[in-house]
Amino acid sequence: MARIKGYALGVMSIDDGEYNNQYSIRVTQHGKEQMEKRNISAEDVVDSIQRIPSAKILYLQEEGRDVCAIDKFLGISVVFSFHGNRIMVVTVFDECDQVFAKNRTHRVFV
Repeated sequence: MARIKGYALGVMSIDDGEYNNQYSIRVTQHGKEQMEKRNISAEDVVDSIQRIPSAKILYLQEEGRDVCAIDKFLGISVVFSFHGNRIMVVTVFDECDQVFAKNRTHRVFV
């Protein structure tokens, strides 16, 4: 598998006594372009991911599936995948009501 570098957006830590994981939240070139086009800030993308409960993040990473975080509070959706302890944002949408997610993409409402 090719290594995807991406652009750094932030970090997220999970420390619940049993797990102590730190994740680098990054965005692909396409995701970065979509953020700029739709005027979605890096802070909003990171906030949407960080609002997913820790246990759910660990489960999603174990499953190895793409994730679509649908954030009704901010009115955005963030599609990402896991690459080790990197969370790679693939794309973002400036809507949350009518988002199409591909098969095998896990939808999470935050």
